Amino acid sequence: MRYTNLDLLFTPEGAIVGAVTLALTILICRPRKKKTDSGPPDSKDLVGRFRASMEINYQRWHDGVGYDLPLIAQATPEERARIEKLVLAEPVYDWRVVEALCHLRTPDAIARLKNALATSADHSVRMAVTERAGDIVSPEERSAAIIAAVREAPLVKGLHHALQQIPAFRRPEIIEEVRQAVLKREGDGVPHCAGLLLFLHGKAVSLFDNAHRDLLLRFNTKDPAARAAACRDLFELIGDSPAA
Repeated sequence: MRYTNLDLLFTPEGAIVGAVTLALTILICRPRKKKTDSGPPDSKDLVGRFRASMEINYQRWHDGVGYDLPLIAQATPEERARIEKLVLAEPVYDWRVVEALCHLRTPDAIARLKNALATSADHSVRMAVTERAGDIVSPEERSAAIIAAVREAPLVKGLHHALQQIPAFRRPEIIEEVRQAVLKREGDGVPHCAGLLLFLHGKAVSLFDNAHRDLLLRFNTKDPAARAAACRDLFELIGDSPAA
């Protein structure tokens, strides 16, 4: 005997199938309460939000947006440990990682910062450590890192941040390195070194004072005679001598 679909509903097996189907339909289609944003996020949400902030796209890179560090202050000890694990898994490749390690300040985070200062070939990373974590490295280590940046770092890859630190961290060996950079370095960083000398000697109101713009730009030249003339004018202005 053949059954139609309707006839099957009236068999014991059909009744079971129908009941299960009805129950599943009610379960799947029942109204659900909407999630609200009120109240503190659970652990997964907070750690997930921090993880999302570690994903740097072009816009975040261009605007200089770092990780969502306020989340660290909001985190429970368990959440903080998970965030630390995320950060420690990252190579120390730019200031964002350095900044996060500085906020964590755990023994492992501090060890990672010290290692980055000692071993990184990227002057911008080393300057991020000396700028944000100068209290956990010795003055000698900080001085050596700044001198290396003044001597060889490109302007946008460490030199700019090195020069910014010098007014508050004046050491004779660093000032002499800036002086030597003005005399011997080449490239677009030299005008900024010259501008710093003017500022340190009280002849400028900023590290690159537009009142001295014409003089400073003369240092970005490959003409030895023009460079020598710029040096003479600068050192005369600050009461020094290029030959000293």
